[in-house]
Amino acid sequence: MQVSQTTFILYALIFLLVGGALGAWITRLIMRYPFGRNPLTGKDSYIGRKAVVVGKKHGILRVSLNSQVWNAECSDIDSVRIGDSVVVTDMDNLTLKVEKKVAPENLAQLDTDTMGRSS
Repeated sequence: MQVSQTTFILYALIFLLVGGALGAWITRLIMRYPFGRNPLTGKDSYIGRKAVVVGKKHGILRVSLNSQVWNAECSDIDSVRIGDSVVVTDMDNLTLKVEKKVAPENLAQLDTDTMGRSS
């Protein structure tokens, strides 16, 4: 069976376009949710990461994360000081939602206080 050159080129172009689109979609999916690791891109990649408070003004924190400075909001902003470590819990547009990170030595103290009260 003979196939004309025009038909062959048309089928080849369709195959390349569909294959390229499918390959780009799979690559995006793998980059966003790599196997066995945290996401590399998007909002999900920031959640759970540690940031450092570099400024505080009018109820808005400025935090440094990956060498970038972000606006952040914290529910307990009065206890956060410049230089403290915070953990990103969510992101709303370009504002990070953070919580103060408890230092390990304070966590041990907190555990003993809690155990003493429950007895």
